[in-house]
Amino acid sequence: MDIFNTKDSKVIRSFDYSEQMTSPIKGLISYDMMRHVVIDQKGKMIIGGADESAQVASDNVSCLRGNPNMKGQVAIGSRDTLLQIWDINRIDQGNLW
Repeated sequence: MDIFNTKDSKVIRSFDYSEQMTSPIKGLISYDMMRHVVIDQKGKMIIGGADESAQVASDNVSCLRGNPNMKGQVAIGSRDTLLQIWDINRIDQGNLW
């Protein structure tokens, strides 16, 4: 995965998740140049820039969205109708809801 500057189309940082992600990527959120969240269909969530990861409670993830009012908070939805809220600043504490 490459993060690039849209003004000059130059790659700023590159990440290789090929060994960590075991299914198609279902969501990506970038918070700044250093931190981003990526999640695959089987629920593997990686916090890039912090080198942390978590397994969410679903193995059929369909989307990932950031909370515009709470930086660092993400919602994860799945095809089994499960909704989870996570704070990526405290990922070790599990989901908030």
